[in-house]
This record gives sequence, structure tokens and C-alpha cells, in this order.
Amino acid sequence: MTGASPCPGPIVDQAGASRGTGDTLSADRACRITDAFEDASILARGDTAPGERGAALLLRTGGGWRVVAVDSRAFADPVARPGVPIPK
Repeated sequence: MTGASPCPGPIVDQAGASRGTGDTLSADRACRITDAFEDASILARGDTAPGERGAALLLRTGGGWRVVAVDSRAFADPVARPGVPIPK
């Protein structure tokens, strides 16, 4: 990993609503953070469906759940990595 992160390669859960599912939330309980960057953006491998931008990536800690990122885009080329940094 190239930046600061809570721990190398943590597993996070993604919670959001895919396009066309109405009020039904979906969850991916096994996204792995694969890289973190100095601008506070991350790459995570998970199952992102169309319409899930804005879905929270949640890390379970001893004190409960913590939002560590927001899904901004799914893309095939991780080098492109457009995204919005999340302030610490």
C-alpha cells in the first residue's frame, strides 16, 4: 500500500442501493482495500453495481462501525483511479 491506511488490506463492507432496487439496500460483505494513496483516496475490490455511487464503505472496529470511504466509481483500469479524497 502506498499511503496511510488503518491496516494493510482491511476488509470493509459496502452498503448501498443499486439502481432499480427501490428502497432495498444491498451489501457486499467482503470488499478488500487493496491500495491507499496520499490524497486519502483508496482502491477497494468489491462488487459494485450500477447506481451504487455514494454507497458507504464501512469498517467494523471494536467501538462499532466507521465509514472509511464512499463509493465514487467502478472502473476496469485501477491506474485511472478518479475519486474524491475523504478528509481524515
